[in-house]
Amino acid sequence: MLLLAAWSLSAGTLTAQTNFITLGNYTIHPTRILVKFKDGMGSALSAEAVRQAGSKIHRRYNLVPGLAVLEEAAAVAQAVVSGTDESARRVKLLSRIDVLKKSGLFEYVEPDYIVHSLLTPTDSAFTNGTLWALRNRGQNGGTAGADIGVTNAWDFTTGSTNVIVAVVDTGIRYTHQELVNQMWRNPDEVPGNGVDDDGDGFVDDVFGINAITGTGDPFDDNNHGTHVSGTIGAAANDGHPHVGVTWHVRLMGCKFLSAQGFGALSDAITCIDYAVNKGAKIMNNSWGGGPFTQSLFDAINRARQKGVLFVVAAQNSGLNNDLFAAYPANYQLDNIIAVAAIDRNDQLADFSNFGQATVHLGAPGVDIFSSTAGSDSDYQLFDGTSMATPHVVGVAALILSQYPGADLDELRGRILGGVVPIPALRGKTITGGRLNAYNSIALSGTGILQLSVDPPSGAAILSSSTQPIFAKVKDLFSVTNATVSAAIAGSTNLTFANNGQPPDVLAGDAIYSASLQVPASPGLLTVTVVAAATNKIGATNVVTYTIVPPPSNDNFVNATKVPAEGEFILSNNRFATIETNEPFHGGLTTVAASLWWAWSPTGNTNVLVDATGSAIDAVVAVYTGNDLTRLQPVAAAVGSVAQKKTAHLSFNAQAGVAYQIAVASADTNSLGSIRLRIAPGGRLDVNPPSIFIASPSSGVSVNNKVISINGTAFDSAPDISGVTEVLVKVNNGIASPAAGTTNWVAPVLLQPGANVIQAVAVDAAGHTSAAASVQVSYLPPTAPNDLFINATPLIGTSGTNSVSSGLATKEPGEPALIAGNIGGKSVWWTFAPPADGVLTLRTTNSTFDTIMALYTTNNAASNASISNLVEVASNDDAYGG
Repeated sequence: MLLLAAWSLSAGTLTAQTNFITLGNYTIHPTRILVKFKDGMGSALSAEAVRQAGSKIHRRYNLVPGLAVLEEAAAVAQAVVSGTDESARRVKLLSRIDVLKKSGLFEYVEPDYIVHSLLTPTDSAFTNGTLWALRNRGQNGGTAGADIGVTNAWDFTTGSTNVIVAVVDTGIRYTHQELVNQMWRNPDEVPGNGVDDDGDGFVDDVFGINAITGTGDPFDDNNHGTHVSGTIGAAANDGHPHVGVTWHVRLMGCKFLSAQGFGALSDAITCIDYAVNKGAKIMNNSWGGGPFTQSLFDAINRARQKGVLFVVAAQNSGLNNDLFAAYPANYQLDNIIAVAAIDRNDQLADFSNFGQATVHLGAPGVDIFSSTAGSDSDYQLFDGTSMATPHVVGVAALILSQYPGADLDELRGRILGGVVPIPALRGKTITGGRLNAYNSIALSGTGILQLSVDPPSGAAILSSSTQPIFAKVKDLFSVTNATVSAAIAGSTNLTFANNGQPPDVLAGDAIYSASLQVPASPGLLTVTVVAAATNKIGATNVVTYTIVPPPSNDNFVNATKVPAEGEFILSNNRFATIETNEPFHGGLTTVAASLWWAWSPTGNTNVLVDATGSAIDAVVAVYTGNDLTRLQPVAAAVGSVAQKKTAHLSFNAQAGVAYQIAVASADTNSLGSIRLRIAPGGRLDVNPPSIFIASPSSGVSVNNKVISINGTAFDSAPDISGVTEVLVKVNNGIASPAAGTTNWVAPVLLQPGANVIQAVAVDAAGHTSAAASVQVSYLPPTAPNDLFINATPLIGTSGTNSVSSGLATKEPGEPALIAGNIGGKSVWWTFAPPADGVLTLRTTNSTFDTIMALYTTNNAASNASISNLVEVASNDDAYGG
């Protein structure tokens, strides 16, 4: 059986606004001439003289007296035989130049030479138009100019190896030919010696870390992180096909997503902490999903306090993030930029999330070519907001290269202030625009104030305390003469100072300070901060805080009583303290923020005290005694989130003895949620949880690209730590957290054809369930022969068949290249020849550039598969039309 694939590759042509002409080895403007009038030529006299020479003054320049550009007079222009005849236009221009030179009115007369960007990479995927996001000339059906404007930005800077970008993802194939010279190298680690030279808990972390295994090898076993990294910073002009947005950069691999695309939130936080501690100022986060979690919010906020930009994908469910929150994109932190995906025609990608109040801008995320992890010379095309995000990160790296002293506000302000407004993003994103590298680098003050507040909206503050509030005022650059105030409903308004008196730190900078007297009652507190400055448009920032009381069991004498049969406890030590004369729990002199529980058994028993699943580096200590200064230690354990070391202990308890149990943080940098299990006769949770998919049923077909999947999950008895997260992924994509745990639900984005949807549950002990899976086929409303299995039969020995491929797709598993082209929007035919002969195939009357290929298969017709095709022939532009 012969199979005919008529592939379509829409190819636009660049239509210049002016048809330039050549003169020798140079390109020149066909009608403009640069002249410098001799001294003493008055305006009226010079204009008349120019008119008589068949020209008119187009512009005079103030910088050089007498310098002007002349344009062709209308009467002369109408006398041209053909506007497209380059030879005639060149003769006419040279004739005008000769007349002007002979007039004696000018010091010099010159053609208007056409210049171009001096820095254009030679990498083949750039020059042949595959990397449309970097330079879109309308190729492959795109819209000229619908790119990130980076070619002009390269004339300012092509990057700097002083800029460190952390790629928090599946890792990086750091041996890839495009990335091997772009990798960050840990200056404090000796490669291959098996020693943790810098004492950070990771051995031989030369290029970054693998937070899943707690090791120093972030090698990519998935593709996703390597693809992202190539977009950010693939090397330029090296004989390989790819080039990144920035040519010079240092990429740090921070792996927390597995080969299957799943990752634990604790591992993501480990990556964030590592990157911040190692000096990364930009983080690429092409992942997300699930509900608000305080621990991730706190980690991103800590990065914010260190001046780190956190660029994150808006996600791929086609949903409005204003209505359906998608984290981490939806965290209201002013170091976050959430990125939607657009295509080569400046249209919002159909899979892309959006949000007028929550997604900041759009960037290219469809048909993105980049490096992948199959080998050191592997490349693929991917779609997704994951692919849009690294374009923003690459531009951020260029900005820091050009302006190494820029702080977080300026960096973020330049990116958001430099966008190009496009209709598809109006009302869909905060800026309504597409990323533009040149604008962001060339941007100057806008006259519009930018106002950020610390603590940020969503932060927790302690009831009945005095809370410092800091407001930073900028217009890209520091504004030191602003007036800042805040209004609080039902309370006294605040006036911010910038005088260096506490809580203000430095007088005359861009940070204004005030002290907020926090109400005693827990709840929400809304603060409206307003900034104004002379000759600038003011700014308002509304922040909402959660007022929380101090922990009731902060002090030893207020220890919370635990029932004799034990208890599972959720708590938080964010506002806990260490008392005077309190023991150094676990022997740590840095111990911080302890909470106390009291427990007494009714009989002799072994008891487990387990802080597994806590978001902090937990320290667990057990004592006997009723006086804080005379406690007798029984047992202690110290945990580490980064090293995946849980804080747990067991001891033989005596009936009737009162045991005092303290849970604290290893230091003040690790405060947050605590999960504590006190279990007489208990053991550590060693069993994985279980998960089930309730809907949809496996084998169903749908016509909607985005569907909802839901199910249940539970941890296995007898020693239950509890399900903390459910992760869902489609095909070989990156997993995203579902909403809920025991009962969970998640939106999923389907690809045309068969889709395998997998879900796993993760418990607090870090165990992952076996995957539950269903297969769902997505049948889009498209060309009838879009999919291979629906190929249209060609009957007889000759004939024609017409189809519109505008809504066709490229099916998963299709050949990567057709006649040397990437292809796309394919439609399929099948042909069984009735007799031997010569088969001639051609496309006619197409409105785009078509490519085609002919295949056969070794299988019987009924078993033909897209995965076992053998190419017979292929061609591009075999015939005209």
